[in-house]
Amino acid sequence: MPNAITVKNFSYSYPDGTDALSDISLAIEHGEKVGLIGPNGAGKSTILLAINMFIKGTGLIEVDGIEAVQKNARNIRTVINSVLQDPDEQLFMPTLYDDVAFGPLNMGLSNEDVDKRTIDALSKVGLGGMEKKMPHHISAGQKRAAAIATVLSMEPKVITMDEPDTSLDPANRKKLIGLLSSLDQTLVIATCSMNFAADLCKRVILVDGGKIIADGPAEKIMTDTQLMESHGLEVPMRYYRRPADQ
Repeated sequence: MPNAITVKNFSYSYPDGTDALSDISLAIEHGEKVGLIGPNGAGKSTILLAINMFIKGTGLIEVDGIEAVQKNARNIRTVINSVLQDPDEQLFMPTLYDDVAFGPLNMGLSNEDVDKRTIDALSKVGLGGMEKKMPHHISAGQKRAAAIATVLSMEPKVITMDEPDTSLDPANRKKLIGLLSSLDQTLVIATCSMNFAADLCKRVILVDGGKIIADGPAEKIMTDTQLMESHGLEVPMRYYRRPADQ
């Protein structure tokens, strides 16, 4: 079986010539939940843009074994989808049902299949029975869940997310972690929240200056105080050990 994501020697520069990603390589297997961690401006979001084919650089990117080039764009879109940082950018229809049904409708599915996928996706994220709700009349946590439902209804194998816990209070953050933990899809999540990454991901990839600094088990990387602090990051609470515990 091919990897969910394969990146080999990929580089990308902004139009002004500034290097955003420099010769990065990584491989993510199906079913993994991987956190892209690093300070602001490290290149995490740019990696997500690249694997979703929103930007074009040099090197190789494959999604489920399909090379991410324009001629394969339609096939790529059936495999991978993204949840944006701001849910309001994904919720633009009159009702939650309409938002979640939008993707399946544009896939050319039958009305019966669209309805089933829509109801199932809303139920999976805890919004069952709220199909007629207007997106701007629900809470921040519910908006985040609804944005995820718009992606789940298209049944991708891989989902990318950019700072998914932004603006969430602790209770809704906990609900989001529970929801994401329950998903079967491969998740690639860019985040500046070390606690969120540690609570959800068994593997993290530390990115800084457009380069991959470290890639491996979350506990090993995120308990390396010197490594974390040298890149402006903190050891997450779940891995923090008081002197008396050592």
